[in-house]
Amino acid sequence: MQDIGVINVVQGSGIYVQKNVSQNPLIYNSITATPYSRISSKPIYLKKEVATEADQRMFEIEKGDEIWEFQRIRNVNYQIVQIENSRLPYKLFPNLKEEDISNSIQEYVQRKGYEISHYITSYTPVLINKEQSQLMSCKKGLPAMNIQNRCMLRGGTVYEYSEVIALDYSCTYITPFNKQNHSQRKQKK
Repeated sequence: MQDIGVINVVQGSGIYVQKNVSQNPLIYNSITATPYSRISSKPIYLKKEVATEADQRMFEIEKGDEIWEFQRIRNVNYQIVQIENSRLPYKLFPNLKEEDISNSIQEYVQRKGYEISHYITSYTPVLINKEQSQLMSCKKGLPAMNIQNRCMLRGGTVYEYSEVIALDYSCTYITPFNKQNHSQRKQKK
């Protein structure tokens, strides 16, 4: 819990719940519980492309602007557990290199002087397909999680869209009871 910012442990004093816990519903994520020293990324490719219409809407860029697209595999505790496909707007990161995607994208973004605000994340259970099984050296048809992220800068600009296929992934959230939503759902037939 300390690793993900829920508590602060002060040796000789005690364990304190962080003030911002109620603002962040994420309690546990199987990746964030792993030290960075046991996570590594191996780039498969990095390429620059003309932005699609979907990219233009997502990143609020113009027709003809370019985006970076990359794919990498992630090793956690010396095992391949994720494939990540990401897109970033070229105008924000004109000097992106393969070595940058070998490390933390959040670290890279902050080094470039941007302030990361939040993420909009969706989870969908999927089965590993043939191409993914070859990249991850696992069996086709294994259950996995498709994690879609829109990564936001302070001010609301999307700086990255990623889709991650993750094996052995779990997460836990605090979800306050929404009495109004519960009442509305009971009334719907």
